[in-house]
Amino acid sequence: MFYHQAFQGYTGDRLAKIFDPDPGCFQTAAIVLNGVRLTNVGDFAFAFQVLPRLRLAALFWPGDDEFQSRASILFDASSLHYMVLDGLAVLGARLVSQLEKLQGNQVSR
Repeated sequence: MFYHQAFQGYTGDRLAKIFDPDPGCFQTAAIVLNGVRLTNVGDFAFAFQVLPRLRLAALFWPGDDEFQSRASILFDASSLHYMVLDGLAVLGARLVSQLEKLQGNQVSR
């Protein structure tokens, strides 16, 4: 559980901060990275095939007057069969970095 808090800090919390001003930019960046839209999971949710047997999901919920924006990086249930936890954390952080880079290039404009 302790590691989850750290991982959330440098992935989900970072995504929420990056895309809070423009949630549509998150969607555009995810599509540019070949993300596949996930339905019934979040306001903006995409799956990414990061390795042949590993999928990650990036979910983003825009904030409003009552709640701050939230985001999470999630792993497929079978991920630990193919890679150690530290490696998965690196993949999650890398995905966030790629999304951030696209946001910096203003992909939505």
